Amino acid sequence: MAKQLGGIDLNDFLAAEQLELPNRYAKVFRSFQAAYQRVDTKNESKKLRWIKTIELKKQKGVTVTQISKALNIDVGNINAYLKHGEIDRLSLEKATKIMKYLYSL
Repeated sequence: MAKQLGGIDLNDFLAAEQLELPNRYAKVFRSFQAAYQRVDTKNESKKLRWIKTIELKKQKGVTVTQISKALNIDVGNINAYLKHGEIDRLSLEKATKIMKYLYSL
């Protein structure tokens, strides 16, 4: 793909601060850039939720089992997520659900 972009690595191309593109191409490029970086963005969001959730869990004194029963989420997945930081074990939606639950207590 670098050859098709004139020797530019795709990641370098996407990281470019200012690209001189005509408006009709800029819109398409921004859409492509958002889709290409979506996984990284989602993982960063889950990581931030994990950090806040750990903090809330300590403050509230809630156990993994209590969270699992209240939200009907597999206790093993919650445990791996909270204790070991395995953010890939839960979806962004479930990570958000856990964080909101802890806020509500």
